[in-house]
Amino acid sequence: MHRAHREGATDVGVRILPRYGMSLPQGIAGAVGLFAISLGVAGLLHAGSVHPFFGVTRHELLGLDLNPAHNVLHVIVGVAGLCVMRSLPATRAFGAVLYFFSDCSSWPEW
Repeated sequence: MHRAHREGATDVGVRILPRYGMSLPQGIAGAVGLFAISLGVAGLLHAGSVHPFFGVTRHELLGLDLNPAHNVLHVIVGVAGLCVMRSLPATRAFGAVLYFFSDCSSWPEW
């Protein structure tokens, strides 16, 4: 029996990637994880210094200010994306949390 079928991935019409035995959302979570890790590592390597850790530094990468704390957050989100791709319910929760926090970042400041 297919591994993803046992986890219940096909009961809601989720498409299974035949070569890897995982659903499309799980594959996307892994891709988001790899992308976030690469962003975080590139930001940390480009900045070179972690002082100030929470403040804005003078360093820029692709026109964006680098913040070491934000880069560490990218690495953490990336590792989480790689970890949750083993389970479809965890992948869905990961996507919901990312969607919520990306929506919160666009709220106006009072």
